[in-house]
Amino acid sequence: MTALGVWAIIGIVSAAVVVGGGAQLVSNALAGETGSDLWRGVAGAAMGSGVNALALCLSPFTGGASLAFAAGLGAIAQTGADTIETLIRGEEVSLWGLALDFGLNLATIFAGNWIGYKLIPTNTGWFKPQKFLSVFTKPYGQKILLQTLIGGGFSAGVNFVRKFDWSSVGWKKMFQ
Repeated sequence: MTALGVWAIIGIVSAAVVVGGGAQLVSNALAGETGSDLWRGVAGAAMGSGVNALALCLSPFTGGASLAFAAGLGAIAQTGADTIETLIRGEEVSLWGLALDFGLNLATIFAGNWIGYKLIPTNTGWFKPQKFLSVFTKPYGQKILLQTLIGGGFSAGVNFVRKFDWSSVGWKKMFQ
């Protein structure tokens, strides 16, 4: 792999970090979170998204790591960061809550990977960019970035459903 290939991976992973963290932040804002709760989970989502994208980028070099393997690594990173954040906030971490968060993270990251792959399939080969900017213009790099965007959006949607105060909607008012 050339130095340019390393920079290409760094570019893709960096973009994935921004997408994952940004999607979590927007989701928290839409769910009505404020103050420090607005930022809850942003670091975890950014790390999970970055690790997932890195695993997807490196899959040709690691014998074709699957979408599930990449999602598993991303879920471990996200759940780990979220757990550390919870402990720093002085809150309790239960084994059941940890298992539930890991399961949801794994499911949403995998679903995002799978949906992204189905909508924007990547080939099994690696691309050789001629310039750093070609990372974002060549098909493989674009596909990984778009898959990350789809996965981040899916994960943010699930997060919104989990955090939004649905009792504030006033269902009766909506149907009158």
